[in-house]
Amino acid sequence: MELRVAVVVVNEERMNEAYKNGVDLHRQTASLVLDKPIKDITKEDRQLAKAVNFGLLYGQSAKGLVGYAKKAYGVEMEYDRVRAIHGKFFSAYTGLRKWHERSREAVSKDVKSIRTVSGRVR
Repeated sequence: MELRVAVVVVNEERMNEAYKNGVDLHRQTASLVLDKPIKDITKEDRQLAKAVNFGLLYGQSAKGLVGYAKKAYGVEMEYDRVRAIHGKFFSAYTGLRKWHERSREAVSKDVKSIRTVSGRVR
């Protein structure tokens, strides 16, 4: 559910199209970051993509994703592989990339509070 909400909030077009067309987003992400046809995605590939989707959604670094993938999904990945996946993910999902860029920019301007989608100030 949280991934679906994020897709709408940040206007991530490629992910939104996947949802609209009934495509399993984790399989799509696995296909994109592993350079494999979606029909060839294995259960293990999908688990990797779940870690990638949720970890990178929340701004994890490549180093953070290595630990998160192992702890939360039982997926072991080398740092260099995760760095490559990180780049492919944000190249494929430009809406998320732009949202992360705007968020980092806001933080760098010493923003004291943010407003949630529902209008709540945090």
